[in-house]
Amino acid sequence: MATNNDYTLLQIDLAHAIEKRDEAKKYNNYGDEMHYEWQIDRIKQKMDRLEQRGA
Repeated sequence: MATNNDYTLLQIDLAHAIEKRDEAKKYNNYGDEMHYEWQIDRIKQKMDRLEQRGA
């Protein structure tokens, strides 16, 4: 069973991925930008699943 702690860790991961994506965008690093976009989407999917389970 997922805990609120899992959700909090995902929020931290999401914030970090957004920060890294913005940094990659700043330096026109398209490959890293797309990598972090993918990572952001995956984290959001995990958060949605946790919310659906009632965590």
